[in-house]
Order: sequence, then structure tokens, then C-alpha cells
Amino acid sequence: MTGDLPVVAPWWSRRFAREVALVRRHLEPVCSPEVLASSFGREAFHVLAAAPGAAGTTPSSAGAVRVAYAIRWIELQLDLDLPPWGSWLGDSRPRRRAAV
Repeated sequence: MTGDLPVVAPWWSRRFAREVALVRRHLEPVCSPEVLASSFGREAFHVLAAAPGAAGTTPSSAGAVRVAYAIRWIELQLDLDLPPWGSWLGDSRPRRRAAV
């Protein structure tokens, strides 16, 4: 075992990164974990209700939504601004948020 994590192909695609970025932009105004959890509950319901192959959905859409919500959850819990999804496996480091 080399210690390398298995690569899930859709996570490495530019399309997946764009989908994560889009959802993250929509989540930026969310300022509390409670509101985020409520929003995720509604979003998860809509993703589950969409039939596979429905217009506007891709096999990785649900994964991108979950990743975006998970990133936002971490940001809220740790008071950080995290880098874009595409740079997560690189050398980017989280930064403390600027005081508002």
C-alpha cells in the first residue's frame, strides 16, 4: 500500500469543479450551520426527486452538491475561506477570514 488515496474520476473533472464552484457561490450568503443544514435538506430532497438523466442533471451533480455543502460546513465551523475545489489536492492552504 502506497498511502495514495483512490481517485474517483468525476471529482477530477473540470465539469465537477465548475458544479462545485457554482453551488459554493450560491452558499456564500449562508452564515450559520443551522441555515446550511436546512438548505441541504431541501436541496437533497430535490436531487433525490430528479430522475437519473433528467434535464440539467449529470451523474456527478449530486456529488458536487454534497461536496459544496461539506466545504461550506467546514468554512462555517472553522471560520475559514477555503480554496476552490480544483486546488484541494494541490498545495493551497486555508486562510482565516478577514474581519467584517
